[in-house]
Amino acid sequence: MHPKELKYWLALHSVDGIGAATYLKLIEKFGSPRQVFSASHAAIAALPRLPAGKAEEILQAVERLDQMEGLISQLDAAGIDITTLADDNYPLPLRSIKNPPPVLYIAGQLKPEDSRSIAIVGSREATPNGLQIARGFGQRLAQRGYTVISGYAKGIDTAGHLGALEGGGRTIMVLSTGIMHFKLRDAGFESIDFLMDRGAIVSEMFPTATWTVGSAMARNRLVVGLAQGVLVVECKLASGTMNTARVTQQMNKPLFVLKYNEVGEHILGNEALLKKGAIMIRRFADIQLIENAILNQGQLLF
Repeated sequence: MHPKELKYWLALHSVDGIGAATYLKLIEKFGSPRQVFSASHAAIAALPRLPAGKAEEILQAVERLDQMEGLISQLDAAGIDITTLADDNYPLPLRSIKNPPPVLYIAGQLKPEDSRSIAIVGSREATPNGLQIARGFGQRLAQRGYTVISGYAKGIDTAGHLGALEGGGRTIMVLSTGIMHFKLRDAGFESIDFLMDRGAIVSEMFPTATWTVGSAMARNRLVVGLAQGVLVVECKLASGTMNTARVTQQMNKPLFVLKYNEVGEHILGNEALLKKGAIMIRRFADIQLIENAILNQGQLLF
C-alpha cells in the first residue's frame, strides 16, 4: 500500500479505544479509513455502540497524518513492515478469524512453511518443570518442521520460543503491546536481527501502545489464528491461558493439554480442560498425537 494511503490506516488505528471490531465496522460503513475521515460527525456517531465522544476523537485523528508519515518512515528504517486487510500480503490464516486485525506490524517475515505450526502457551509464573517441558516441546516440534507460535509472555511462552530456536526452527512472537516496545528478555534470543531471520515478531497494537489486560486477551486470538493447534503446558483456572484455550475450541482447532502426575494451582486449568475433552499429552513422544490431530484438520497456507 502506498504510504499516502497507509497513513490514513495508521491515523485511524491511533485512536484510543478503537479495537478491531469497531475499526472493521467503520470500514464496512464508509469504505476506507480515508473515507471515514471524510464522513460527518453525525454519520460516525451513528455507528452502533460507539462510545460517546469517540466520533470527535476519530475526526481529530486526521490532524495526525504528518505524524503518521513520520512513523511509517521510522518503522521502515527499523525493518518493520505494515500490512492491512486491503493488502495482498496480509496473512491468510488471520483473514478468517473473528475480527481480524485491520493493521499488522511485522518484524521479520511470515513464510509459507509457517503454515505448519503449533502454539505453545501457559502460565507466566511457571514451575521449573513446566519451563523445561515447554522448552523441550519447542525443540522437538521445531526439529519436526513446525513453527512455534506464542505470545512472548514471561514463563511458558518464552520457553517455547527459546526451544524452537534451539531446535533449529522458526518461531513467531505475537505481542500484546505495540511493536516499538519490544525488548529481548533472554540472552538465548541473541539479537533482534537473529529473531527476524528465524521467524517474526507480530503486533496488531498501535506501535506505541502499552500493555493492557484487554490487549493481552485480544492477542490470544492471533496466536490461535496463526497456529494449526495449541499446546497448553501449565494453566491456572483464571488466566489468560484459559482464555487462549477457549478461543482454540471456538475456532475448532485441536487443543492439547499436559497431564501432570503432581498437583497444584498451576495446573488446575489443565485438569479442567482435560475434563472438557482436550487431547491429553503426557510425554514428548506424544508429539505423534499432535501430528495426527493436525493432519486430520488439514493445512493452513500463508
